[in-house]
Amino acid sequence: MMKPSKTPIDTALVREIAKLLSDSDLTEIEVQQDALRIRVVRTPAAVTIAAPAQGYAPVHAAAPAPADAAPLATPTD
Repeated sequence: MMKPSKTPIDTALVREIAKLLSDSDLTEIEVQQDALRIRVVRTPAAVTIAAPAQGYAPVHAAAPAPADAAPLATPTD
């Protein structure tokens, strides 16, 4: 945890730095003057990439079940 600062925070300066951060497309700015140090960080937006559409293999009809084979000739005694 940060220790309490005895220097009052200049909110106008913080706003100015935040505006500079936004206008310049930077993600971080740090300013230090004597005992005062101000760091403003902006987390870049996450980039979402869509996955390509998946192609599906064609579905083939099941082969018909083989018919019971009938004997070609009846046995003779």
